Amino acid sequence: MRGAHMNIQRAQWAYRALFVACIVWASIHAILDVGAAAHAKVSGVSVHFIDALAGTEILAALLFLLPRLQLVGAILLEFVFVVAMFHEIVSRVVPASLIFYAGTVVFLVRLSRETAARP
Repeated sequence: MRGAHMNIQRAQWAYRALFVACIVWASIHAILDVGAAAHAKVSGVSVHFIDALAGTEILAALLFLLPRLQLVGAILLEFVFVVAMFHEIVSRVVPASLIFYAGTVVFLVRLSRETAARP
């Protein structure tokens, strides 16, 4: 049974690492994207605000990888997602991907706590 528990932990870590990699990639893309500046101007949001939000998201995602700091990372990620959701709703866009990301963070935190509690 111990082997199965280790496989679950590895799978969980692999999924978390993939999730974080996707978030970091998307955030870097948002920072470097020239089109984002034009979109920011149209939506009335400062490019610096988008850069700060993406930078915060990168930091939060990296913290989310560290077991002792996963909760701090999760809270920061959820904050970023809520701010981004608000921006998308105001821009009349359905924030479906952000809802999925927020749910994934909650799922991974709960899963890691349940996995850690197992003998």
